[in-house]
Amino acid sequence: MNTLAEAMHHAKPRWSDCHYGARMAISHIIGNDWKDELGFGISVNQLCDNEHSVPVVDFKTQTVSLYDASWDIPFTQTNPKFTMGFDAFVNKFAKYLTNA
Repeated sequence: MNTLAEAMHHAKPRWSDCHYGARMAISHIIGNDWKDELGFGISVNQLCDNEHSVPVVDFKTQTVSLYDASWDIPFTQTNPKFTMGFDAFVNKFAKYLTNA
């Protein structure tokens, strides 16, 4: 959650632009590992290969929700563990806020 929170903080200048905001967050998470074959998977509107709780970032509503681990395809869960706004999520989960 810390990694996602720091990535969302990094993307804050583009929270109102889902395409650039998502790119900034993903770039921040992956960092210099773009050329590695494994380590990161990006999923849009469906899950694959998952055994962890699933954070769902919604730029349209500017919320982050956390769902139980699921193999449901398509992802159909409707009861998140929590949902909170971007600012609240960053303030709660980011350990080291940076401007990088």
